[in-house]
Amino acid sequence: MGTFSTEREALAACKEKQPGLLYVTESLEQGYGIHLANKVNQVSPKTRVLLSLHRENQEVVREALDAHIDGIAFVSSIGKGIKGDFFQSLSAIANGSSYYPKDVREMAGFQKSQILNNLSGREIEVLEALCRGMNNKDIAASMVVSPETVKTHVSTIISKLGVKDRTQAVITSIRAGM
Repeated sequence: MGTFSTEREALAACKEKQPGLLYVTESLEQGYGIHLANKVNQVSPKTRVLLSLHRENQEVVREALDAHIDGIAFVSSIGKGIKGDFFQSLSAIANGSSYYPKDVREMAGFQKSQILNNLSGREIEVLEALCRGMNNKDIAASMVVSPETVKTHVSTIISKLGVKDRTQAVITSIRAGM
């Protein structure tokens, strides 16, 4: 699609081209990446957003969560090869998953809430895997169950948390202190 340095240019391109992925940092030459993500969600709702954060602090992480961004990674963790957050986050987003690594979830700093008490141990395990960007097939392999079993767990999690999709389930779990 292209590379843009301002919020306005990127938003116009997303509106026109409806890309599958927007990769953005919070700092733009003109504008703010998290605001851009919010606006893109309105004009191109199928565009998945992956955000790289330079500022590793609670306020920015929570702001990004409020924007319902599909994946968040700290810039400091990107350059670690195929095990680093850049490749893992791209893979997760490409597979329709969300990506919120443990360091991002911890930085969010939410206290444990009782909302997670409604989930079984297996559902918590599946939710943790969703936070790490795993798809149903990978979760099934790691838990030694069928992909259909994982699909059932994901549907149950979404229902119990009262959210509409996997990304919202992950964000809700992070807000609940997972």
